Amino acid sequence: MTAVQVGQTFLSLSTDASAQGDGKGTIIDSGTTLAYLPEGIYDPLVSKVYKSVVNIINIQEVKYL
Repeated sequence: MTAVQVGQTFLSLSTDASAQGDGKGTIIDSGTTLAYLPEGIYDPLVSKVYKSVVNIINIQEVKYL
């Protein structure tokens, strides 16, 4: 993997971000919903998507009564 882009913005990731984590590497299967990303890629990607999509709700931040 050489880059991760959300909209017109490329994420600023370390050069070894895809090799970090638990040793499983990075998997993107464009023919399915399968995607495995190390935290060093996943966390900034999810954060950028939440900031980029209007009216999206982050269920991890919703407080239930």
